Amino acid sequence: MYIFGPMSAPAPSVSVQPMRNSLSQRPAHQWAADVFVRFGKNHGTRTIAGYEFFNFANLQDQPLPDDVRDRVIGAYGDWVENVVAKPDFRQHRPQNRGLTAEDIAAGKGVGICPALTQALENQTVWIAVDPLGSDGEEITTNMLRAKLAPLKEGFFEFEPDNLRGVGIVFPNVSAEDAEMIIQPLVHELKPEFLQVGLLPGFFHPKDKTRSRYHDPKADLGPNPLYPNRGPVPSFFLRRTMPSDVKVFEKFDDAVKVTLYQAFIEYWTAEGKGDNRFIQSARERLAELRRELGMSDGESE
Repeated sequence: MYIFGPMSAPAPSVSVQPMRNSLSQRPAHQWAADVFVRFGKNHGTRTIAGYEFFNFANLQDQPLPDDVRDRVIGAYGDWVENVVAKPDFRQHRPQNRGLTAEDIAAGKGVGICPALTQALENQTVWIAVDPLGSDGEEITTNMLRAKLAPLKEGFFEFEPDNLRGVGIVFPNVSAEDAEMIIQPLVHELKPEFLQVGLLPGFFHPKDKTRSRYHDPKADLGPNPLYPNRGPVPSFFLRRTMPSDVKVFEKFDDAVKVTLYQAFIEYWTAEGKGDNRFIQSARERLAELRRELGMSDGESE
């Protein structure tokens, strides 16, 4: 998913820690190959890091309060299934070259988020609903940090074969609070998640992030594409992939060194050392170390 939103605060320094696979220690390359396994409808719930998660496949069956049901099942559920997981003619992915707008409208081509399309089909996305902001509750950074930071460990409590990602929906949070409070915090926490092999993102009605595949000509139309602009504020967390290396460039150089180092060590250990993204990461890490006057193997 396109979770690399605008960055509004400098990232903190982080210390090198090994990226995680799962509590069962299944290698990430096996997870990547095996995760898309179809499951039955009765998934039940999982309580992780204080949240009760249910499978997205069971979204319609959730006994949600009437005041949030339409926003979660209607607006959020429809956006995930019929916007993010579907192709969009305004997004020029290489796989969609040659297709017409009519082809894409008919469901041909690659979706805005191909991984999500596959994960929904195979029922490997888990969702929780957070009542934060209900009854006029004040939203603070410390409150949110206490909620989201434990997911750094809690994510790995899921069975790896039944997980592609986890989402938390905030149906009571205003678009303004989402933009001004939650989004900067997600950016602040992002290096900590990346360092253990997880990629967090935040989606909300005011997001202005562009897809790297977006068509500049579409910006001239009445309805430009903002793939991270969800109708309801929501947080999403998934495992990193080699192609996620590009997100490191959003941070300060010292943080980049830490992230590139952990990233290379992790994927090399998982047998992906020859991957073009890993090779590119090695070159970039060497360049950063030279610029910062660091010796090989040294980190800030």
